Amino acid sequence: MPWRIPKSVYGMHIGNQIKEIMAQKGVSASELARRIHCDRTHIYKIQAKEAIDTFLLTRISLALDHDFFSDLSNSLSDSLSRDN
Repeated sequence: MPWRIPKSVYGMHIGNQIKEIMAQKGVSASELARRIHCDRTHIYKIQAKEAIDTFLLTRISLALDHDFFSDLSNSLSDSLSRDN
């Protein structure tokens, strides 16, 4: 069987996850932009993306004190468990 990305992982929208964590922590787009040294409009662009590079995700994880990599890993583990 050829390797494939599980639909539940492929379907995870990291921008939505970032937006959700920002809301939970009460962090505005302007505040996150300040923390990661970018423009506020860039934060809105990030929130619209399904995927972002790992360096940017690391910066956001540190700025929000949230492990998004763990979220992705858990989603992958859950998906693999369901597929087996």
